[in-house]
Amino acid sequence: MSSVPYSFSTVISKSIVWQRALRLLEAIESYGGEAYIVGGALRDALWGKIGGDIDIATSFRPQEILRLFPKSYPTGAAFGTVTVIYEGTPFEVTTFRKEVYPAHDRHPQVEFADALTTDLARRDFTINALAWRRDGMLIDPFSGLKDLRRRRLKTVGHAKERFLEDPLRLLRALRFAWTYNLSLDRETHEALFTCRASLRDVSPERIVMELEKMFAHIPPLRMARGLDRYALLMQMEKMEPFVALSPEDGPLFWWAALALGGKAAVPFTVELKREDQPWSWAMLPLPRKTRRLIQSAETISRAPSNLGRKRLSLEALLQRGSMVTQINRSQRTIDTKLYALSHTPLNRTQERDLDVAMYLWLWTTEGAKCVYQTLRIEHLDQGYPRIFTLHTFSTLARHYSTLHAPKLQDLALSMERLVREWRRPAGRWVGELQKKLWEAVNFSGLPNEESTLLEAASMMMRDL
Repeated sequence: MSSVPYSFSTVISKSIVWQRALRLLEAIESYGGEAYIVGGALRDALWGKIGGDIDIATSFRPQEILRLFPKSYPTGAAFGTVTVIYEGTPFEVTTFRKEVYPAHDRHPQVEFADALTTDLARRDFTINALAWRRDGMLIDPFSGLKDLRRRRLKTVGHAKERFLEDPLRLLRALRFAWTYNLSLDRETHEALFTCRASLRDVSPERIVMELEKMFAHIPPLRMARGLDRYALLMQMEKMEPFVALSPEDGPLFWWAALALGGKAAVPFTVELKREDQPWSWAMLPLPRKTRRLIQSAETISRAPSNLGRKRLSLEALLQRGSMVTQINRSQRTIDTKLYALSHTPLNRTQERDLDVAMYLWLWTTEGAKCVYQTLRIEHLDQGYPRIFTLHTFSTLARHYSTLHAPKLQDLALSMERLVREWRRPAGRWVGELQKKLWEAVNFSGLPNEESTLLEAASMMMRDL
């Protein structure tokens, strides 16, 4: 078993979690078991970073860990995983195991193993097939450290076999490559193309989880271009949403960007048998609010005004976003920046693009959150950065604060009075009439008095 001495003294000195992990390894060894740090925290430590949760691999079976540590819980019994609360910190402790993938089944059969090398051999990539022992020895049977230093992503064993065992590894390969700035070795690169159709066998739930991990760590344009290159999940039809998207937007607007600029690719291109029912990203198992945002984005994308619109080059889009760089260079606080932006007049082009009355009505009926989301979707579609959306939203907020009757209940004429006055059942006409009165009071100077509104309503009713 290949092993080399490797010190993590700097990481350990800075991390109380690592210090506790070492004491947990010592405790397991004192009972006669083997114990190693594995997984993402080890991979990050090799980059000199302090990662999150620390995973531990052990020769002990789950029942032994549960018996030896009172504060432990079988959180993944089928996979031999026990969560041990040690000195107040949770650690996932997993028994050495191997996985057997039956034909046409993506759920592996788990068998416990006695040797660490057997456990490492089941891992997907060499950079993940590493283990570190408390005495400072790094166990590296597949040269994962060498690959990390060369910034190379390589599978453990034959790439095609690894991808076909679990096709989600296709997406994991891209995530690791983009997150750690690694290049794919030739075999892994070729297998991504030859095996991509197998992604159809992965559940949408697992694909969504992997995508959202990508959202959290990978620059949007890089991710969109990479998926487009391999024709996995999406092909990029327009780059504006991915240039304009920022990490601060969060995963919610990532999905909106996909709906605006991404055409579905494998595996979604074969999800539907009916040609008259087009694919929608909202068909994925997502929270209701996310699906609604996606549907709003798709509606905007299909709007007649959007069809045939000239698209800007990447250079032009980056120049448009230069305001972000200028503001970030300033040492002022965020509050001060937004105050300054909200008091900066919109230029004529921006005023033309912004239907103030429409957005203020939306604010009145749906609330500020809906206004911001609608603005952000439209700006993503046009390639405007987030700071521009904040600027526009602040301007709208200032306008809203000056309205004479911002809320419908602020009108001196109530809906109940309207229904009584015209002796008609309540229906769509009431909402339309309220909107006309609201606009007249707030934008045309109509006095907000019941008698005046009744008179104006009488004239408006002729057009309804």
